[in-house]
Amino acid sequence: MNQLVSYSLWLPPSVPRPDLLRQLVTSLQTLREYNTEIPVCVFVYSDGPPALSWELSGYDATIIPQGSYEARLAQYSELGGPVLAEYPVLHKLLNFSDLAAMGAGRVLAVDCDTLFFGDVQLLFDRYADADCYAREEPSCRRSHFGYDPAYLNEDAFAQLSRFLGLREQRPFNVGVMLFNHDLCARLAPLQKVLVTYVWRFLLWLAAHPSDARRAFGEGEAVTRLREMLHATPTLLKHPLPYPSANEWILDEIALWLTLGHLADVTCDDFSSLHVPQNGELLDSAVPHPDWIVGHYYTQNMGRVEEWLQGAVAHFSSRED
Repeated sequence: MNQLVSYSLWLPPSVPRPDLLRQLVTSLQTLREYNTEIPVCVFVYSDGPPALSWELSGYDATIIPQGSYEARLAQYSELGGPVLAEYPVLHKLLNFSDLAAMGAGRVLAVDCDTLFFGDVQLLFDRYADADCYAREEPSCRRSHFGYDPAYLNEDAFAQLSRFLGLREQRPFNVGVMLFNHDLCARLAPLQKVLVTYVWRFLLWLAAHPSDARRAFGEGEAVTRLREMLHATPTLLKHPLPYPSANEWILDEIALWLTLGHLADVTCDDFSSLHVPQNGELLDSAVPHPDWIVGHYYTQNMGRVEEWLQGAVAHFSSRED
């Protein structure tokens, strides 16, 4: 199995997510409209058996149960497992060993909030040189939105990389990532390193409240960790200064640092013509003919559903 499309989701029984399942099914449906052959797997973190067979029937997707999200995190961070489990999106970066064991030399890892507009094979064909492809992180220096150092301070990130003795990686968004040249197998031994970076960032956030960060809201993980630190100050060991005002890209920054451990890894950008993200979809009344997969960000789900209805109506009127 050389090429594979991978999804990952966490289904905590205490927080039902019918919206998440709807996103996943819609993404799979659009993927299969253009490609019925490529293998697809869905990693599911759940405290009980994942009941997804009926929802995913008809899309030829292999469900891979991963067990408890908190238990998996505890394997890498004995003290931080319960707190890290409050951060709901880290699971997508816990599957490298499984993907490597499956023999997947090339993996397109996509979030559930994605839509396919063309054959995914075109993405594999066009982006085969670098080890990792993704879209640039919004508000980084490469972003067409312009650079916002309050959102993501690239100079602080570069300084942090140098302090840790790592090769600096340029910021990218993890919603759609293509791993080539057995990169998942190369990242698998660094899984604990990645989780440790997340933990160390959380330690710093908990000890350094910031008005700038409050604009994005304080996540439950930071709140709980601050409570733990007040009760047990000895937990505050080896924090890392967090170079962003957005606590919801902890996983991304940890991955960038982890890639810096690999001496010869190469990363490059998807073109916005092939992989639109966020508002780029909504800026156009209809899908662009070159789009292959779009990442719309969950907070835009309602707007995207309205946009899709408008696009369908547009094409229907043209056919009439």
